[in-house]
Amino acid sequence: MKNDTNSVILEGKLLYPITVEKKDGKIAFNFVIGVTRFTSKGKKVFHFSCVSWDEEKEEFLMSIPIYSKLKIIGHLQENKIEKGDGKYFSYSKVCADIIELKQ
Repeated sequence: MKNDTNSVILEGKLLYPITVEKKDGKIAFNFVIGVTRFTSKGKKVFHFSCVSWDEEKEEFLMSIPIYSKLKIIGHLQENKIEKGDGKYFSYSKVCADIIELKQ
């Protein structure tokens, strides 16, 4: 992973089971982590959609229990979906290059 303005480091809890999706001949592991942040109104949990394309880590990824604490190092990946009216909806995901299980 190169260090640039697109780099992301997050620590949080896995909120849902990891799902597997085949896309363009590759396997995508999709998951959401909740990151607790302090705001002017107190603590708040922010949800981040993440994806890993690392097929070699399939066994590790699929064995992670819900609510496990993870550290994600990666970069932002922008996607867009065409809505029914011909307009597009853009959103970002964290593309996880490194996933660590924290204690």
